[in-house]
Amino acid sequence: MAFETTSLAHGEEEAQKAEKGAQSIFGGGGDRGQVPTTEITQTRMAAGILLLDLFVELRICPSRSEARRLIHQGGLYLNQKRVEELNATLAVSDFVKGEALLRVGKKRYHRIIIQD
Repeated sequence: MAFETTSLAHGEEEAQKAEKGAQSIFGGGGDRGQVPTTEITQTRMAAGILLLDLFVELRICPSRSEARRLIHQGGLYLNQKRVEELNATLAVSDFVKGEALLRVGKKRYHRIIIQD
């Protein structure tokens, strides 16, 4: 049903991309390349990045106040772990196999990759 709705709203090609992205995230073995991805340089990662700012910068959250509200309500995640602190940062140690996964709610994902 979700595929059909997405297909009607955005076209079949976009629906297929969304389906492959969902499969990769939920363990179906799809291509993780279908998940929206951003590369971050080693230099920028050295000091850590405030997650609150990163969610807004990547347009996963529309504003800092919305991101703060979602943290208080338990709706922001880093690598499937709930973000509980307003001052939580993304550090090199958060990356598994060179990537980290940000999530808002149940369905909005964004993959972060460290650039060499």
